[in-house]
Amino acid sequence: GFRDHLILMKAARGVGVPEGEKARFSRAVKPEPIVPYELTAEVAERIDYSGRVVLPLEDQDVRRAVSHLLGLGVEAIAVSLLWSFRNSSHERRIVEIIHELAPAMSVSAGHMLVPVIGEYERTTTAVINAYLGPVLHRYVHSLQSSLAKKGFNRQVLLMQSDGGLVPGAASPDTAVTTMLSGLAAGVLGARQIGDLLGLPDLITIDMGGTSFEVGLVHGGRPVMENFPLTPRLAAHESRWRIAAPTIDITAIGAGGGSIARVVDGILKVGPDSAGAEPGPACYGRGGTLPTVTDAFLVLGYLNEHNFLGGRMKVDKSLAITAVDVHVAKPLGVDTIQAAHGIYRLVISHMADLIRKVTIERGYDTRDFAMMAFGGGGPIHAGVLGAEINVSKVVIPGRGMATALSAYGLVTSDLRHTIAQSHSISEPMDLAEVANAIDDVKQRAARTIGAWGLQQSDILVVCSIDMRFKGQVYTVNVPVPSHVDTASDINMIFERFISVYERQYGPGTAHREAGIEMVTFRAAATGLMSKPELPRPNGRRAQTLQPSGCRTVHFDGFGRVPSYLAWVTDCDMRGTYRYHRRVLRLLQWHCPPRLWHLKTPVHMFALDALLDAYPNARFLWSHRDPAKVLGSVCSLIHYCRSWSSERDDAAELGAEQLDRWWLAVSRAMDFRDRVRDERFAELLLQPAHSGD
Repeated sequence: GFRDHLILMKAARGVGVPEGEKARFSRAVKPEPIVPYELTAEVAERIDYSGRVVLPLEDQDVRRAVSHLLGLGVEAIAVSLLWSFRNSSHERRIVEIIHELAPAMSVSAGHMLVPVIGEYERTTTAVINAYLGPVLHRYVHSLQSSLAKKGFNRQVLLMQSDGGLVPGAASPDTAVTTMLSGLAAGVLGARQIGDLLGLPDLITIDMGGTSFEVGLVHGGRPVMENFPLTPRLAAHESRWRIAAPTIDITAIGAGGGSIARVVDGILKVGPDSAGAEPGPACYGRGGTLPTVTDAFLVLGYLNEHNFLGGRMKVDKSLAITAVDVHVAKPLGVDTIQAAHGIYRLVISHMADLIRKVTIERGYDTRDFAMMAFGGGGPIHAGVLGAEINVSKVVIPGRGMATALSAYGLVTSDLRHTIAQSHSISEPMDLAEVANAIDDVKQRAARTIGAWGLQQSDILVVCSIDMRFKGQVYTVNVPVPSHVDTASDINMIFERFISVYERQYGPGTAHREAGIEMVTFRAAATGLMSKPELPRPNGRRAQTLQPSGCRTVHFDGFGRVPSYLAWVTDCDMRGTYRYHRRVLRLLQWHCPPRLWHLKTPVHMFALDALLDAYPNARFLWSHRDPAKVLGSVCSLIHYCRSWSSERDDAAELGAEQLDRWWLAVSRAMDFRDRVRDERFAELLLQPAHSGD
């Protein structure tokens, strides 16, 4: 063992360092060690990379170290030694001695949880499992006992981070696999609805009170991460990397409770949150700092008279005061500008996160639909969908948007994953590859079979972490569960190159370097019955009648209709599928006859204006007329492609194209170039108050 391992982490600056700190080495801050230094003990032993024992383990040394920890009152012990995935004999002996000295002690060993290369990831996985194991054991026992007293005698199942269920009795042994389970369930619920709607490629966005999470479903399967970062464990987020397969969900501190403040003259939002107690200032529970929810209330995005369906009262005046005192005055702007700045900053952070999850990993957002859920996800869906150019936006109806994680939970299957590092390089031995695949496959199937499933209900999917020789990092490649011939090996190589170039770009693969298989993986799924939702019948969603109007600020104040019936009246068959053009934003108090559009305008915003004011005249100006012409060309192209993709294109085609051509002709009436460079986004305002 090596006592300083968790302090050193993987490099001088730790793991998961934010982009801002990477450029400022001297300011980079490591997190506190996940285990206090005084609770870490060493033993003298060594096994080398081939599994050969270099320095034998001494029982007396182990007893000394264990006795020291027991004297400090520890509740659980994690065991992690170098190269234990090659030879686990030393770790197994340490576990035996711990149980001799403390039979009831909860023990997590790296080789039992994740026998994969990467001593840091293996160690953090064992440590986090040791933290969670006793807590989860008490929770499951209490829950099962409570349910039994009420007549429920079935087994409790828990969600895991990889999207599968695990029996409650087995969950404490692999507690680390449940750490991000709530987030994973939301992505699974989105996948189920995507299947219902024929949408195999989805970007999922989930916004709650503390964070904003993005997941990805590609080809009908959630995208996985075998070495995820662990979020929200300390002030420095996402700084510990583990080796437990997880649905790849990336989060930032941009929830409804995220606090906005001005630091050195710069507006910042999050990652700290007001939480539910005291919560946003508008809750009236003692919170005084402005949050994203407060900004939305000031701008009118939230209905103060129907918050939480009318079951909770919020005070808009408290939100206005918080935004004014802590943001508007320090920045020297009015309250509306400050609230809009908070909104735009949050939207920018969200859009950047989605691009990191998609475009930076080789996925084209135009091939994906966006599904928004959570308490705050749908409120951003229209703007984010247009910002990142998705094909459509889906918001589950009938209250499903706020319960999608629960739906994902009840539609999940049992799942158990096995990974085993075993390096095989070219020239590859066919039998060695086949045996390695068969080993993990059989172990996964055997474990899930012990949970009471029939063999016909078990499905095993295999994959291999691969890389070119000389590289450090790997990519995961799906492989067949049987490898019988050399052509099967060649097919695996072709898949590896395809996956590699999708992630790093065409032409980046260097076949001549040689290929190495590093870690073999198998995921066994135990199929379970699922509740069914009615499938869409092809009819349009019912037309909802507004219950009234309220004042809302987009880039100026306007009146928009309010709907109170979405949760109770919308059938699942009417799941709302919003194309880019769906938002009718503006019904203004005093319609001006002349509008001045000071930057390239988004097409659906212009269309909303044309709907509201068919006889108005529009002036379109910008510092660079070429950019305006570019927007006009985009407008024409969008008009054509949008009409051709619509189900009702035959009805709307000619008439709608005429409308767009009229929009273009109006937009071509330019004013003189403006000098004001403050407008970095669309600004709509009356040119003169008298017009």
